[in-house]
Amino acid sequence: MDNTRQAYLSILQWNSRGIRSKVEAVNLFNQYEIIVISETFLKDEDIYQIKGYNIVRFDRNSNRERGGMAILLKSYLKYHTLYLDVNLVQIEIGVINIETSQGPISLITYYRSPTYVAGNTLAEWEKEWRYIVNLTKTFDKFILLGDFNAHHPWWGSSYSCSYGNIIHDSLVFEDNFVLLNDGSPTHFTITNGSYVPSSIDLTFVSANLYFDLCNWKVLDDSWGSDHFPIVTSGKIDINYCKKIDYRYNLSKMSWESFLEELETKKNVFNSLVYLNSSVITKYDTFINIINTCIINSMPQVGQRDVNKIVNGTTKTKCNPKVIPKNVWWNEECDRAVRLRKAKLASLKFRCNLDQFIEYKKTCAVTRRTLKEEKKNHLENSVVPLTETPKSLVSGQELKLSKTVSTVQNL
Repeated sequence: MDNTRQAYLSILQWNSRGIRSKVEAVNLFNQYEIIVISETFLKDEDIYQIKGYNIVRFDRNSNRERGGMAILLKSYLKYHTLYLDVNLVQIEIGVINIETSQGPISLITYYRSPTYVAGNTLAEWEKEWRYIVNLTKTFDKFILLGDFNAHHPWWGSSYSCSYGNIIHDSLVFEDNFVLLNDGSPTHFTITNGSYVPSSIDLTFVSANLYFDLCNWKVLDDSWGSDHFPIVTSGKIDINYCKKIDYRYNLSKMSWESFLEELETKKNVFNSLVYLNSSVITKYDTFINIINTCIINSMPQVGQRDVNKIVNGTTKTKCNPKVIPKNVWWNEECDRAVRLRKAKLASLKFRCNLDQFIEYKKTCAVTRRTLKEEKKNHLENSVVPLTETPKSLVSGQELKLSKTVSTVQNL
């Protein structure tokens, strides 16, 4: 069976400036197959999960002031992580291979902290950068993206710095490097009471991916960070994992029949054939027995259906097009996000200390609003432990309760 589908492979890259405080924003990015986050500020002991995604983390070193990266991939994507046997001091990178019909595509996430660390020289950083350039030459197709913290007119900066000059000079004559940036600002700072935009988040692709992955744009909402999310997309056939899903309507099953069926088959587990078999064979035998007992305990189920389930021929594939919805999102969330975006637009055209403080306060209010609305929805959706849902009450209990209420009314 062909396990590929034709779809727009969409990648969102974003320097979140701390991912734990922006979990609601990341949840709203669920229309993208891959999300690449810089400056997660996560440590090894931190637990972080997003529904519908597998997460590959490259946590920051405890000695670093900033950093940490994460790659979130839709759970149906096929990929594997590449572990590099190298110790980079000034640069953080992570590499994964994504399986597609065109072969593997290597996704490289990059981050360099702007903070100066004593003892780290520009020459040492250049040596590490050259290592990354040479690393890309070992891949047939690659995407290199992240927060480079480097300035150069090539990607839209108003000036150039030493880091930007080295990147430009090392790539300008490389035939296999294509820069997707169109000059749009990806970052902003407040300097001397002025709103100063800059382009320091970059996206490079190999030449053989340019025509398939050439859609690049900066989103207009920073979601409380000083970096704007960037979306790169293109029409590429991606491989996805098949999901086998067995479902039983247990409400129709007779548990007494199930226990009787199981009792008749318990001798199998004491047989020499079972005891001398491999672990995998024992597991398969156990699953087959449980499946058979369940099916035989259900009414109006023929042997043909039993064989289908026991032999594993009843399968359903996960649907990659299904996007989980944020059911807790409401008009209050819309209003809070619109207000934050309006404050950011106002900051661009009339920047002063008061406006900046007002913008940061609005960002905090928006985060609190989204968190509270999500929490309120969850609390209203969960049945209290003191109440018993009707679906869990047996017919005899319902009859008894009706009888008691009738007697009390007499």
